[in-house]
Amino acid sequence: MLMKKQWMTCILVCLGFLLPQTAFATNVSSVGFRVKPYKESMQHCRKITQESLRKELLKISQGAFEKNQVEFQKLVDKQWSAMKLDDVLDKVVKQAAKKVHDETGYFGRIQSSFSKTKAKVMAEKMARYAFQSPAFKGAMKKLSHNIAGQLNDVIHEKAKLSINRSIECINQFLKSKYNDVIKEIFRSQLASSFSRQAGSQDKLYALPSIVAQRSKGLLGVGIIVTHQIVRLVARRIARRIASRIARSIGMKIATRIGTKLIPWVGWGLLVWDVWDIAKAKGSIPTIAKSLKSERVRTRIKGELTKSIKESFESNYRTIVRQVSDSIYGVWIGFQKKFRNVLMLADKNESFRHSLKSIKKTKQLFYVVRLYSLLGEKGMVTLAKSGRLIELVENPFRDELVALLRYKPDINFALGWYQLAGMRLKKVVQFEMYKHKQPDELPRKTLDVLLSLSSPADVSKLLLLSNPEIDQFGRMSKVNRRRLIKKLSPSQLMLTSRYMKDIKGEKRNQLLRALMIPPSKALSILEKPEVSALIQGQADKLSLIRFFLATRSFQDLQSIRDLPTQAYFLKYGRVAYYFILALLIFLLPLLIIIGTWSFRLSFGAYRIFFKALFPGGRKKPNA
Repeated sequence: MLMKKQWMTCILVCLGFLLPQTAFATNVSSVGFRVKPYKESMQHCRKITQESLRKELLKISQGAFEKNQVEFQKLVDKQWSAMKLDDVLDKVVKQAAKKVHDETGYFGRIQSSFSKTKAKVMAEKMARYAFQSPAFKGAMKKLSHNIAGQLNDVIHEKAKLSINRSIECINQFLKSKYNDVIKEIFRSQLASSFSRQAGSQDKLYALPSIVAQRSKGLLGVGIIVTHQIVRLVARRIARRIASRIARSIGMKIATRIGTKLIPWVGWGLLVWDVWDIAKAKGSIPTIAKSLKSERVRTRIKGELTKSIKESFESNYRTIVRQVSDSIYGVWIGFQKKFRNVLMLADKNESFRHSLKSIKKTKQLFYVVRLYSLLGEKGMVTLAKSGRLIELVENPFRDELVALLRYKPDINFALGWYQLAGMRLKKVVQFEMYKHKQPDELPRKTLDVLLSLSSPADVSKLLLLSNPEIDQFGRMSKVNRRRLIKKLSPSQLMLTSRYMKDIKGEKRNQLLRALMIPPSKALSILEKPEVSALIQGQADKLSLIRFFLATRSFQDLQSIRDLPTQAYFLKYGRVAYYFILALLIFLLPLLIIIGTWSFRLSFGAYRIFFKALFPGGRKKPNA
């Protein structure tokens, strides 16, 4: 019996040497090129070309991930102890042993103490019950999620380092190619691109290790990495990768335990205890003890570590590529938007100096819009005159762009701003700049135009001359708007001329006379003969009332005080027909009166001749 126990011990020791090694390398697999140290990478960024920038960003991103290698075994050991998985393993093995004991008959248990084949079958069965039990699977799932959470933090930190270094590489590239001002423009555009998506509650952030490595550089360019960028890129990637790891660990653990651990247990636990024969337990206690041994625990931890490491490495290139592509994508977008500005700043000192005053991304976009309207020559002229900053800081940038789009002349746009001031928005809204130049419109006339409520009314009034427009400033805003909306441009022109000679209360009477009749009735005032007749009369108001009044017999009374021509202009042919009808109607009366007048006049003549010749006419002698 003693020899048998010594023989069993020897077998177990030999099996221990045959076990696979549990130490796992933690180096991340290479992606195909040598990773340079940080300082060497930054120096190289100053010399690279536009075409090689993307590849350099990929190298830098990989270097950040390889800087501090992940110790997967420590992560597993830490979580194993924290979750007390030794107790879980003991519990599930005990339950599996009881289940195997209950399922195996008495002679079967006895047989397992002597039969190699029977012991192998029972060992595999017990391992299967233990390692595939809901309790063990649940513990492994929770363990994998906890480790994935820790990997999330690890990936987060490495992504932050990668992002910092990638952006610093682009800054070094810009500094060597476009000088500091363009570097600052890219920095502001980068922060703006990410902050729009990451929210506004985050604070500025820079990784301490990066600050230590390039503290002087940070003082010159500012903190170029914000917490918004880190959250948007690093956490998003880390969360996705950790989720993949959590899903795959459970499957890989079950597969490895089923294909490697269980067969190893079945063939390896060829030991027995003769004292268990009497208890009819066979090899069950020995198998259970072996399943709870430190070697089995180490084997499980090793498979778990290997699964986590493989999951991490399978996504490593994705992480590195996404970090570098995210930063490179911002650079490409930046270059597309500001290509002309970059080129002009590179070769013109005045323009580059003007850009130093630009602090916001919106202002930079505005410079791009100005460039598209004025061209390179116009932008250089603006920069030399100092007006570029005046335009960029102007609160009515959009309105000035609208003016420049209509006429690419900076004097034209700024002239309107100087004339209208804070009312420039209404000038653009009413499209007044399409009718007149800013130096053609006095401020008094502008006030009258801006008091109107619609672009149509303004356009109508702008067809008049400035003095004619000014006449409408002599009436209230309400009457002005009503009158302009009702009258045609030619009628408005005549009205302004009439108002020039009418003052006081008569002006209100004129407005009342113009507003009461329908618009068609006002067309008579546009006739040249009518307009000339009104302009030649001192009492213009009475004549206007006569023309605007409806036709009636009362006009016969007005004809006494007004020129007869007004009657013919108002009634036209009707006036002639009326006179003809009147003559036809009065003709008999005129004949009677004429005859009677003739007879009276004939009798008078006879008396006159008799008095003149008393003897009368002598009769001749017979």
